[in-house]
Amino acid sequence: MAFLDGESLEGLASLVSGDSRNWVCIWPVADSDRWANYQTAKKCARADVANLVSASGPRVVMMPYVAGDGYLTATKPVMGAVDYEWYHGLWAADKLKRISGEGASPVHRLYLAGHSGPGHDTLSRENMDAPFAAHHVMAMATEGDNGHNEYIHAVGRIGPPKCWFTRRARVYGIGCFTAGRWAPDWAVQVMRSGAAVLGTVNYVNAGGLGASHLRMATYPGSRLAEYGPRVYGLGTIDALDWAVFLGTQ
Repeated sequence: MAFLDGESLEGLASLVSGDSRNWVCIWPVADSDRWANYQTAKKCARADVANLVSASGPRVVMMPYVAGDGYLTATKPVMGAVDYEWYHGLWAADKLKRISGEGASPVHRLYLAGHSGPGHDTLSRENMDAPFAAHHVMAMATEGDNGHNEYIHAVGRIGPPKCWFTRRARVYGIGCFTAGRWAPDWAVQVMRSGAAVLGTVNYVNAGGLGASHLRMATYPGSRLAEYGPRVYGLGTIDALDWAVFLGTQ
Protein backbone atom coordinates (compact mmCIF):
# COMPACT_ATOMS: atom_id res chain seq x y z
CA MET A 1 0.00 0.00 0.00
CA ALA A 2 1.24 3.49 -0.84
CA PHE A 3 1.79 5.60 2.27
CA LEU A 4 2.36 8.85 0.35
CA ASP A 5 1.13 10.37 -2.90
CA GLY A 6 3.58 9.89 -5.75
CA GLU A 7 5.13 6.58 -4.68
CA SER A 8 6.15 4.69 -7.81
CA LEU A 9 5.93 1.12 -9.02
CA GLU A 10 9.60 1.38 -9.97
CA GLY A 11 10.45 2.07 -6.34
CA LEU A 12 8.30 -0.83 -5.16
CA ALA A 13 9.89 -3.17 -7.72
CA SER A 14 13.35 -2.15 -6.61
CA LEU A 15 12.42 -2.73 -2.97
CA VAL A 16 10.91 -6.17 -3.59
CA SER A 17 13.16 -7.55 -6.35
CA GLY A 18 16.24 -5.35 -6.47
CA ASP A 19 15.45 -4.32 -10.06
CA SER A 20 13.23 -1.34 -10.76
CA ARG A 21 12.53 -2.62 -14.29
CA ASN A 22 10.27 -5.29 -12.80
CA TRP A 23 7.58 -2.66 -12.21
CA VAL A 24 5.84 -3.92 -15.37
CA CYS A 25 5.07 -7.18 -13.50
CA ILE A 26 3.35 -5.54 -10.51
CA TRP A 27 -0.45 -5.69 -10.57
CA PRO A 28 -2.28 -2.60 -9.27
CA VAL A 29 -5.47 -3.35 -7.35
CA ALA A 30 -8.27 -1.76 -9.36
CA ASP A 31 -8.84 1.85 -8.29
CA SER A 32 -8.98 4.28 -11.20
CA ASP A 33 -8.69 7.31 -8.91
CA ARG A 34 -5.68 6.22 -6.85
CA TRP A 35 -3.92 4.93 -10.01
CA ALA A 36 -4.94 7.88 -12.21
CA ASN A 37 -1.25 8.61 -12.90
CA TYR A 38 -0.15 4.99 -13.33
CA GLN A 39 2.73 4.07 -12.66
CA THR A 40 2.73 6.39 -9.66
CA ALA A 41 0.21 5.97 -6.86
CA LYS A 42 -1.90 8.13 -4.65
CA LYS A 43 -1.90 7.50 -0.93
CA CYS A 44 -3.56 4.18 0.04
CA ALA A 45 -3.32 2.71 -3.48
CA ARG A 46 -2.62 -1.01 -3.34
CA ALA A 47 -0.65 -3.37 -5.60
CA ASP A 48 0.04 -7.11 -5.83
CA VAL A 49 3.71 -8.17 -6.07
CA ALA A 50 3.03 -11.93 -6.32
CA ASN A 51 4.74 -12.15 -9.71
CA LEU A 52 7.97 -10.77 -8.24
CA VAL A 53 8.14 -13.12 -5.27
CA SER A 54 6.90 -16.36 -6.84
CA ALA A 55 9.44 -19.16 -6.28
CA SER A 56 7.51 -21.83 -8.16
CA GLY A 57 5.16 -22.14 -11.09
CA PRO A 58 4.07 -24.30 -14.01
CA ARG A 59 6.48 -26.75 -15.61
CA VAL A 60 5.86 -26.72 -19.37
CA VAL A 61 7.11 -29.20 -21.99
CA MET A 62 6.65 -28.40 -25.69
CA MET A 63 7.97 -29.53 -29.06
CA PRO A 64 6.97 -29.41 -32.76
CA TYR A 65 4.47 -31.99 -33.99
CA VAL A 66 6.27 -35.30 -34.05
CA ALA A 67 4.68 -37.33 -36.86
CA GLY A 68 7.11 -38.14 -39.68
CA ASP A 69 10.20 -36.72 -37.95
CA GLY A 70 12.62 -39.42 -36.79
CA TYR A 71 14.63 -37.24 -34.42
CA LEU A 72 11.55 -35.85 -32.69
CA THR A 73 9.99 -39.32 -32.49
CA ALA A 74 13.09 -40.58 -30.67
CA THR A 75 13.23 -37.49 -28.46
CA LYS A 76 9.60 -37.47 -27.33
CA PRO A 77 9.90 -40.36 -24.79
CA VAL A 78 12.75 -38.47 -23.09
CA MET A 79 10.54 -35.38 -22.80
CA GLY A 80 7.90 -37.36 -20.92
CA ALA A 81 4.42 -35.87 -20.79
CA VAL A 82 4.44 -33.23 -23.54
CA ASP A 83 2.01 -30.40 -22.85
CA TYR A 84 1.80 -29.23 -26.45
CA GLU A 85 3.05 -30.09 -29.94
CA TRP A 86 3.15 -26.96 -32.06
CA TYR A 87 2.51 -26.56 -35.80
CA HIS A 88 3.72 -22.95 -35.95
CA GLY A 89 5.79 -20.70 -33.71
CA LEU A 90 2.86 -18.36 -33.09
CA TRP A 91 0.77 -21.32 -31.92
CA ALA A 92 3.53 -22.27 -29.48
CA ALA A 93 3.75 -18.69 -28.23
CA ASP A 94 -0.01 -18.53 -27.80
CA LYS A 95 0.04 -21.74 -25.73
CA LEU A 96 2.75 -20.28 -23.51
CA LYS A 97 0.74 -17.08 -23.23
CA ARG A 98 -2.30 -19.01 -22.04
CA ILE A 99 -0.44 -21.25 -19.58
CA SER A 100 1.34 -18.30 -17.97
CA GLY A 101 -1.71 -16.07 -18.05
CA GLU A 102 0.75 -13.46 -19.37
CA GLY A 103 2.15 -13.17 -15.86
CA ALA A 104 -0.74 -14.19 -13.62
CA SER A 105 0.75 -17.70 -13.31
CA PRO A 106 4.43 -17.37 -14.34
CA VAL A 107 6.22 -20.44 -15.71
CA HIS A 108 9.15 -21.74 -13.63
CA ARG A 109 10.56 -24.37 -16.02
CA LEU A 110 10.16 -24.46 -19.79
CA TYR A 111 11.56 -27.36 -21.85
CA LEU A 112 11.52 -26.91 -25.63
CA ALA A 113 12.81 -29.55 -28.05
CA GLY A 114 13.41 -29.53 -31.79
CA HIS A 115 15.95 -29.20 -34.58
CA SER A 116 18.34 -26.25 -34.44
CA GLY A 117 21.88 -25.26 -35.43
CA PRO A 118 24.69 -22.76 -34.73
CA GLY A 119 23.09 -19.87 -36.63
CA HIS A 120 19.45 -20.78 -36.07
CA ASP A 121 17.18 -18.68 -33.86
CA THR A 122 14.48 -21.38 -33.94
CA LEU A 123 13.58 -24.83 -32.69
CA SER A 124 11.66 -26.64 -35.41
CA ARG A 125 10.97 -29.83 -37.34
CA GLU A 126 13.38 -30.98 -40.03
CA ASN A 127 14.16 -28.42 -42.75
CA MET A 128 13.08 -25.61 -40.40
CA ASP A 129 9.43 -26.59 -40.68
CA ALA A 130 7.19 -25.25 -37.86
CA PRO A 131 9.86 -22.90 -36.41
CA PHE A 132 9.51 -21.33 -32.96
CA ALA A 133 11.68 -18.37 -31.92
CA ALA A 134 11.79 -15.68 -29.26
CA HIS A 135 10.29 -13.13 -31.64
CA HIS A 136 7.10 -15.21 -31.83
CA VAL A 137 6.64 -14.74 -28.08
CA MET A 138 7.10 -10.99 -28.37
CA ALA A 139 4.66 -10.84 -31.30
CA MET A 140 1.95 -12.81 -29.48
CA ALA A 141 2.04 -10.77 -26.26
CA THR A 142 -0.74 -8.32 -25.41
CA GLU A 143 2.06 -5.99 -24.25
CA GLY A 144 5.02 -6.69 -26.50
CA ASP A 145 7.50 -4.27 -24.91
CA ASN A 146 9.32 -5.64 -21.85
CA GLY A 147 9.93 -2.11 -20.62
CA HIS A 148 6.31 -0.99 -20.73
CA ASN A 149 2.87 -1.78 -19.39
CA GLU A 150 -0.52 -0.10 -19.29
CA TYR A 151 -2.89 0.15 -16.32
CA ILE A 152 -5.67 -1.56 -18.30
CA HIS A 153 -3.39 -4.59 -18.77
CA ALA A 154 -1.69 -4.63 -15.38
CA VAL A 155 -4.93 -4.43 -13.42
CA GLY A 156 -5.90 -7.67 -15.19
CA ARG A 157 -2.54 -9.28 -14.22
CA ILE A 158 -1.22 -9.06 -17.75
CA GLY A 159 2.40 -8.11 -18.36
CA PRO A 160 4.98 -8.28 -21.15
CA PRO A 161 6.77 -11.60 -21.83
CA LYS A 162 9.39 -11.17 -19.08
CA CYS A 163 6.49 -11.45 -16.62
CA TRP A 164 5.43 -14.81 -18.09
CA PHE A 165 8.33 -16.43 -16.21
CA THR A 166 9.38 -16.41 -12.57
CA ARG A 167 12.44 -14.42 -11.61
CA ARG A 168 14.41 -17.67 -11.25
CA ALA A 169 12.95 -19.46 -14.28
CA ARG A 170 15.03 -21.76 -16.47
CA VAL A 171 14.33 -22.31 -20.17
CA TYR A 172 15.96 -25.27 -21.95
CA GLY A 173 16.52 -25.51 -25.70
CA ILE A 174 16.89 -29.24 -26.35
CA GLY A 175 18.37 -29.53 -29.84
CA CYS A 176 21.69 -29.16 -31.66
CA PHE A 177 23.81 -26.07 -30.96
CA THR A 178 21.02 -24.07 -29.32
CA ALA A 179 23.74 -22.07 -27.53
CA GLY A 180 24.71 -20.55 -30.88
CA ARG A 181 21.85 -18.14 -31.45
CA TRP A 182 18.63 -19.59 -30.05
CA ALA A 183 19.44 -19.31 -26.34
CA PRO A 184 21.06 -15.84 -26.54
CA ASP A 185 17.99 -14.56 -28.40
CA TRP A 186 15.66 -15.78 -25.65
CA ALA A 187 17.90 -14.35 -22.93
CA VAL A 188 18.10 -10.92 -24.58
CA GLN A 189 14.56 -10.59 -25.94
CA VAL A 190 12.34 -12.41 -23.46
CA MET A 191 13.85 -13.25 -20.08
CA ARG A 192 14.31 -10.93 -17.12
CA SER A 193 17.32 -10.55 -14.88
CA GLY A 194 17.67 -13.56 -12.59
CA ALA A 195 16.21 -16.04 -15.10
CA ALA A 196 18.39 -18.26 -17.30
CA VAL A 197 18.25 -19.82 -20.76
CA LEU A 198 20.25 -22.99 -21.41
CA GLY A 199 21.55 -23.89 -24.86
CA THR A 200 23.53 -26.91 -26.02
CA VAL A 201 27.11 -26.40 -27.27
CA ASN A 202 27.21 -29.34 -29.71
CA TYR A 203 25.09 -31.88 -31.54
CA VAL A 204 22.44 -33.83 -29.63
CA ASN A 205 21.81 -37.39 -30.79
CA ALA A 206 18.52 -39.11 -30.02
CA GLY A 207 17.57 -42.78 -29.95
CA GLY A 208 19.91 -45.71 -29.47
CA LEU A 209 19.29 -49.33 -28.62
CA GLY A 210 16.87 -50.03 -25.79
CA ALA A 211 15.28 -47.11 -23.97
CA SER A 212 15.17 -43.79 -25.82
CA HIS A 213 17.80 -41.33 -24.70
CA LEU A 214 19.67 -38.17 -25.65
CA ARG A 215 23.44 -37.80 -25.74
CA MET A 216 25.86 -35.10 -26.81
CA ALA A 217 27.93 -35.74 -29.96
CA THR A 218 30.64 -34.08 -32.02
CA TYR A 219 29.04 -35.41 -35.21
CA PRO A 220 25.32 -35.89 -35.88
CA GLY A 221 23.94 -39.41 -35.82
CA SER A 222 27.28 -41.07 -35.05
CA ARG A 223 27.36 -43.24 -31.96
CA LEU A 224 31.17 -43.21 -32.08
CA ALA A 225 31.18 -39.42 -31.84
CA GLU A 226 28.97 -39.34 -28.73
CA TYR A 227 30.22 -38.18 -25.36
CA GLY A 228 28.91 -37.57 -21.85
CA PRO A 229 26.07 -39.27 -19.96
CA ARG A 230 22.97 -40.67 -21.60
CA VAL A 231 19.85 -38.75 -20.63
CA TYR A 232 16.65 -40.79 -20.36
CA GLY A 233 14.35 -38.12 -18.97
CA LEU A 234 14.06 -34.46 -18.05
CA GLY A 235 15.06 -35.27 -14.48
CA THR A 236 18.67 -35.59 -15.64
CA ILE A 237 18.59 -33.14 -18.55
CA ASP A 238 21.25 -30.97 -16.86
CA ALA A 239 23.77 -33.73 -17.72
CA LEU A 240 23.86 -32.53 -21.35
CA ASP A 241 26.55 -30.05 -22.34
CA TRP A 242 24.95 -26.66 -21.75
CA ALA A 243 25.93 -23.02 -21.91
CA VAL A 244 23.94 -20.71 -19.64
CA PHE A 245 22.71 -17.27 -20.73
CA LEU A 246 21.25 -14.94 -18.13
CA GLY A 247 18.17 -12.88 -18.84
CA THR A 248 18.77 -9.22 -19.53
CA GLN A 249 15.29 -7.69 -19.34
